[in-house]
Amino acid sequence: MMGIALHEFMQRYFASEKQTALLNMSLGLAMIVAATVLRRWSVAGSFRRGVAYTMIVAGLLLSSLACAYFFTMNQRSTSIARGYTDLPVAEATSRETARLERVVNHSYTGVFWICGVLIASGVAIGSVLGLSSIRGGIAFGLVLAAVLVTASEVYSKQKNTRFLTELQSGVRRP
Repeated sequence: MMGIALHEFMQRYFASEKQTALLNMSLGLAMIVAATVLRRWSVAGSFRRGVAYTMIVAGLLLSSLACAYFFTMNQRSTSIARGYTDLPVAEATSRETARLERVVNHSYTGVFWICGVLIASGVAIGSVLGLSSIRGGIAFGLVLAAVLVTASEVYSKQKNTRFLTELQSGVRRP
């Protein structure tokens, strides 16, 4: 039977995942608000308008994905915990450690690659076309959005690495 300490650990872990999702929803909404204000104070074809368009799209994507992730956490945590219910504590802990190692070692790769491509694209567009027009604003917006998402993902990975370290050193009560 899954031990109390592992159960509490998993509750804290999934609560932390929900907090990260809420942070990303807030970041996405802040990007949308900032972009809306920036668009309102810009003229057609300007650098600011390009930044605004990019940030609106990035904010919508980020907040939508974070919202979906937030609402899947309850189902995911219940499903994983149910799979551990009848296992001895050592086996359940071993499986959760392996799952969390996969999260830390593999789950962030795709996002980091995408953000790297967006940064490189923004730099290339800005270098070739300059930063004085709407295209330059789009280039800058790509870099800015990718940097913000990368920072959020780095924070998430650090949190999950701390959870993994705690699990590997022996689950303790909070």
